Amino acid sequence: MIFPQEHFAIQEEFILYDLELVDAPRERAFDNLTELAARLLNVERAMVIFGLASHDALYVKSAACTGAYDCGDCTGARYQLSRSFSREVLAEKGPIAVEDAPRDARVLEDKIDSTDECRAYLGVPLHLPSRSCVGVLCVTATEPRAWSDEDIRLLTQIAQCVDEQISLKQALKETEIAEEKAREAAASRESFLAHMSHEIRTPLNGIIGGVDLLRLNINPGEREELVETIDRSAQNLLRLLNDALDLSKVDAGRMELEEAPFDPCAVAREVHKLFSPNAEAKGIALELKLNGFEPGEMRRGDAFRLQQVLSNLVSNAVKFTDTGRVVLSLTADQAGLGVRVRDSGCGIPPELLLKLFEPYSQAEASVARKKGGTGLGLAIVKSIVSLMGGDISARSTLGKGAEFSFDLPLPRLAAPPPPPARKTHSGATGFRGARVLVADDSGANRMLIRRMLEQLGATVVLAEDGEEAVILASDGGFDMLLLDIQMPGLTGVEVIQALRAADLAAEGLSLGFAVAVTANVFDEQVEGYLAAGFDACLAKPLRLDDLMALGEPLEKRSLTAV
Repeated sequence: MIFPQEHFAIQEEFILYDLELVDAPRERAFDNLTELAARLLNVERAMVIFGLASHDALYVKSAACTGAYDCGDCTGARYQLSRSFSREVLAEKGPIAVEDAPRDARVLEDKIDSTDECRAYLGVPLHLPSRSCVGVLCVTATEPRAWSDEDIRLLTQIAQCVDEQISLKQALKETEIAEEKAREAAASRESFLAHMSHEIRTPLNGIIGGVDLLRLNINPGEREELVETIDRSAQNLLRLLNDALDLSKVDAGRMELEEAPFDPCAVAREVHKLFSPNAEAKGIALELKLNGFEPGEMRRGDAFRLQQVLSNLVSNAVKFTDTGRVVLSLTADQAGLGVRVRDSGCGIPPELLLKLFEPYSQAEASVARKKGGTGLGLAIVKSIVSLMGGDISARSTLGKGAEFSFDLPLPRLAAPPPPPARKTHSGATGFRGARVLVADDSGANRMLIRRMLEQLGATVVLAEDGEEAVILASDGGFDMLLLDIQMPGLTGVEVIQALRAADLAAEGLSLGFAVAVTANVFDEQVEGYLAAGFDACLAKPLRLDDLMALGEPLEKRSLTAV
């Protein structure tokens, strides 16, 4: 007869081994408690034993003997679980008292073994901190004995001390694990900071060095090349920031996906177009394969996030491939898409594949230093793919390349009707003759925004803080307000709330189109700005195209007025 598995989970057996309660050296703390039990109850033997149902065994962690009774090598021994009174304790999860074993019904029915050394038995359960019953503190006598309530109370109290010792061992084990994880996290952060420092300094070198050269008297051709270098370096810095923000969104559970019709082939072609110059510069081929797609077919999902995933994977593949090719493949069926990115690059060591998608993880340090990267991209990729209902995997042969693959449940949509023709507006003409208030505590930001707006034909008035912005805007006459959110004194939110409360329209004055200018652009933050009274939100860093897009409301307003 085997002890029923439901009375003792296999997972709990692993915990016993992990806490060194089974197949482990003797511990003085447990020996002291078994000796105390033997002496207080005046018995020949006391034992702390743990059940191993998967082996139908009882393991003796500690044993103490008194008088002439000899435990011998009892500690560390194993006995049959299914034919013991301790089995009954584990099954009942409570005390079991046997006054005279040879006369006990369970022994007479040949369900329990009995020996002359164990005429009387008293056992109480032992527990893990989770309160799972995993062991027994028992005492035995060589003569029949009627166990009193006081005997049971004393043994139960000692068992509680054993439970506390088990809890202490688990707490110490958890502390060791936490310390090890903290050391690993610290090492990962240190490595991440080193890589991030390198990644930041590289584009900064392009920006700072480019600016220094622009100050020199150079020919127009060199000037254009320097401007391109500065712009590319600034975009790399922005990419680093966006990666860090995306990872923080994932960690906080705040990343949300858009559900809208999109063309996956167009997304893949855009990624191919984006990285083809990089591949061509390295002398490698970047191939795009689209399989199973119907002409003009659409899928429902988040096109931006899919492009982010493909861009990260293709960028890495191109970065780590020096000869051969990189292949981006999308395969379609009715239910979804299969994505594969394969390269003929340096490959990934087997021991690093398991950690490849963890934040701050990279390949070997020497490769990371040579090729660059912060170790954030693949962690973000895995998170986005998981949110989209997929599971990304990687396989690699060192020196022969790597392949990343995943499937996404993106159902095929019926072909949509062609959109109605509508008149489009560039937005740039909206600023011609417009009067714009720019409030920002940064002199550099004020100067850049003013110069951009003046290039678009606007007249610009500057405010250095929130209080000045309220005074200037209260007079009306502005077509647009660009208000920095984080300013000393009154914040941008407080400025717009004060202006909305003033009800300028009642006095025949116009507040203008109010735009929040900020680096805090999480969805819930933007929603807060709009709820506070802003008409739109503009994310830093600003580009001329961003401002031109803001001109559309002004352009439409002027067209309506005509």
